[in-house]
Amino acid sequence: MKKINVGIIGLGVGFKHLENLKKINKVKKIYFFDFNFKKLNKLPIISNSKNLLKVNNQKEIFQNPDVDLVCICSYDNYHFSHVKESLEHNKHIFVEKPLCLTSNELNFIKKKVIQKKNIFLSSNFVLRENSFFKKIKKKIKNNYFGKIYLIEANYNYGRLEKIVNGWRGKIKNYSATLGGGIHLIDLVTQLTNKKLKSVISHGNNISTKPYGLKFFDCVSSIIRCSDESTIVLISNFGSITPHHHVLKIFGTKATAIYDLNNFLLINNKNKKKIFKFRGIKNLKTKNLKDFINKILSNKRNDKKTLFKEKNDLIKITQHCLEIDKSIRSKNWRKI
Repeated sequence: MKKINVGIIGLGVGFKHLENLKKINKVKKIYFFDFNFKKLNKLPIISNSKNLLKVNNQKEIFQNPDVDLVCICSYDNYHFSHVKESLEHNKHIFVEKPLCLTSNELNFIKKKVIQKKNIFLSSNFVLRENSFFKKIKKKIKNNYFGKIYLIEANYNYGRLEKIVNGWRGKIKNYSATLGGGIHLIDLVTQLTNKKLKSVISHGNNISTKPYGLKFFDCVSSIIRCSDESTIVLISNFGSITPHHHVLKIFGTKATAIYDLNNFLLINNKNKKKIFKFRGIKNLKTKNLKDFINKILSNKRNDKKTLFKEKNDLIKITQHCLEIDKSIRSKNWRKI
């Protein structure tokens, strides 16, 4: 059986990846690093395992020819430098969103990805693996909704204290779109295959301004699609709510609603009858496992999917960057 060696940079959410990787039989060795040496040395990891290898310098991951794949789980403002290092050392990349923070960084990544055709790139878009959304995708494909004319999507962070007291609040011009809304943009495009055409956005920092923070913690966007349908996207980091997402799909034949763990369908045959779905599964670890399986696969369809994944990630990142630019320009921008 083919196996892969993985390096992890950052052990916040990266620790969850480590726990997941330990269970994947196609993973041989796991190298891990965190800038916080106190955290690194106190982690409850079996230190005598020959397959779990703590390193004291990130270069020991990037420059190690034994490492095939790097999981980038560092703070957002380090992602680009870690992606760049991974690409330059010919490593596959699984990066926590966002891929990067600026158009210049994204353009660099695009050029490198074109040059390195057999290096693959993916991100942890966990909403793709929600079983309700998989049902919705099939129904969209089978024309259950008719023509979809409006989609409302909210990313409600609900953890204001983590912004004020954590690393997000220390990043200059932190992007709520790249840090949160990107999940919904990815989900909507995956479900519907809609082509986004243009966007206009507005932002405010009413929730975080009293704490001295200056970035927009609430961003509202209207997105026009090529078929003239509309997406309303809100990245709301100051919400007094549990952390959750909202997705509402309005079609000429049916409506789907996902809000606060309610999964609902309504169709035009009986608008008073609401179909409620229970037992919804969120397979959050599946993205990484599937990515590894495809990297090791010799199947043409798997390689084709990997090429599409990295192109989709670049495109989704570009969409989010344009959303943020439209706030500053106060005009519609091509997306």
